[in-house]
Amino acid sequence: MIVLQFCFEDAVPDVDNYPENRWLYTGTHDNPTLKGWFSSFDSDSKSLEHLREYCSHRHDCKASPSIDNIHRVMFNIALASSCERIIVPYQDIIGLDDTARMNIPGTALGNWQWRVCSTPDDS
Repeated sequence: MIVLQFCFEDAVPDVDNYPENRWLYTGTHDNPTLKGWFSSFDSDSKSLEHLREYCSHRHDCKASPSIDNIHRVMFNIALASSCERIIVPYQDIIGLDDTARMNIPGTALGNWQWRVCSTPDDS
């Protein structure tokens, strides 16, 4: 299992050489959404620096990462990997922020509340 959010912490990842038989997740139920992850970066964040460096040399980003497109950028990076199986949380597919986060580890209340509604009228 590879969690793409973590891959930018220490270096620029080499997604082309990830093992084919690994499951690649853009994030998990315990991670912030991609928008929440991106918005948490300080201007001097190593993860942000590595992400920008990756995108400056690769065509799979298709754009410079921003709060408005980070979910699409990370999805494109995942698709460019050699992994045959990719998991993208639904909140990230539709580009939601951390108000749609599933779980915050170590907290007892307020987790697992977010739901996909079939119509805008459902609660």
